[in-house]
Amino acid sequence: MYLFLSHSSKEYDIAEKICEYLENHGHSCFLAPRDIRSGHIYAQEIMEGIESTDAMLILLSKAANESPHVLREVESAVSKNKTVFVYQLEEVELSKSLQYFLMTHQWIGKFSDGNYDGILQSITQYGEPDGERRGVGKDRCDKANTGRKQFKWVLWPVLLLVAVGLLICYINKGEKAKEQALINEETAQPWKTGERIVFGRYGQEDICWRVLRVSQDGKEATLIAENILSMKAYDAAESGKYNEALDTNYWGKEISGMDLDLQHQLRGNNDWETSNIRTWLNSADENVTYENGIPQASAMSELKNGYHKEPGFLSYFTEAEQKDILVTKVVTNGKETEDKVFLLSSEELEWMEKANVSRLAVPTEYALEQDKADWYDSYALELGVEDFYWWLRDGSESNGYQAYMVCSSISQEEIRTESVGLEGYGIRPVLTIRTDSENVQRIER
Repeated sequence: MYLFLSHSSKEYDIAEKICEYLENHGHSCFLAPRDIRSGHIYAQEIMEGIESTDAMLILLSKAANESPHVLREVESAVSKNKTVFVYQLEEVELSKSLQYFLMTHQWIGKFSDGNYDGILQSITQYGEPDGERRGVGKDRCDKANTGRKQFKWVLWPVLLLVAVGLLICYINKGEKAKEQALINEETAQPWKTGERIVFGRYGQEDICWRVLRVSQDGKEATLIAENILSMKAYDAAESGKYNEALDTNYWGKEISGMDLDLQHQLRGNNDWETSNIRTWLNSADENVTYENGIPQASAMSELKNGYHKEPGFLSYFTEAEQKDILVTKVVTNGKETEDKVFLLSSEELEWMEKANVSRLAVPTEYALEQDKADWYDSYALELGVEDFYWWLRDGSESNGYQAYMVCSSISQEEIRTESVGLEGYGIRPVLTIRTDSENVQRIER
């Protein structure tokens, strides 16, 4: 039987063990991210995987119960009339959504760690033909098998010759693959600034990156997203309500000369180290913890693009892809931080010039689907341009609530400062990656 294994990314190690166990006992599995083809749209691969398999095995845990990805996978399997087996990794009170989809499907139960015999037994019994499982029609089968036994004596030598031939082809193919791998390794072209790389995904879309810098030894490369991937505020008003604090409304009032703490309460903090956007970009959790204010809609200027309930940016990457991302030391307004994902600073914009990468960037379809502020329509499309504004990570030294951003082509300025609580502007993540990663697709050299 060909099974789709639905699991939380937090239980990937367990899913891998169960997959290995089932495949060692004659079954096949679709396991993400293992079976996601490089360079293909992740969500499409998942849907095709569900459609091509015979049944789904969901590994139920607290994390899976809360995962929107698992819920979508189960919903898709049920809509396609797939049998769903539920294996409990731990005791869980199902969410109402999962209750709706799973209440009529087969529950295998919970077994001791490393003992997956119950899963195998349930799946094997389900896959057996009715006659064999129930013992029906045994006499008729015995009579039919008498003629088949005589035929098998003639067929075996033919099958043996075919098997030997296939084995020889397989060995030759393996040797050729090894030779080709050596050739590829010897002739591999070094990464160049400006080239395009497909690596990871955000939401439903693969991410295309541009190479900004390559280390002297050629082993590391710094990449920036070619497009604006999301529309988000840099930080949120720490009071929880934009332009309100201590029961006072500050709309229309000039706050630039006020106490810094009050500025942060009213419009957010431009300190990169404690910012909401840094926390989100560097989180691989489905539920991100924010320590300095919560990026909810009420804490932003338009009360619309809250992201406190969105999974962290790195949660959309596979575990293997996350391992390929290196920690980078960045300096922002004199303070050093260590980040896996960051934004460019105004000084680092020269990297783009040296790499011949344009500062102009257009939002992806997914970014526009998420955006509730609709500033892109007003400040880009209606003005006859497609590129848009995007945040940098360094803040204004005169005002604690403003950070720099790159302007669109409609503006006479190249960069300017804006209140960090404005949620309709773009995010272009930057990261450093190992150039020997097997999880990248180079699409231009």
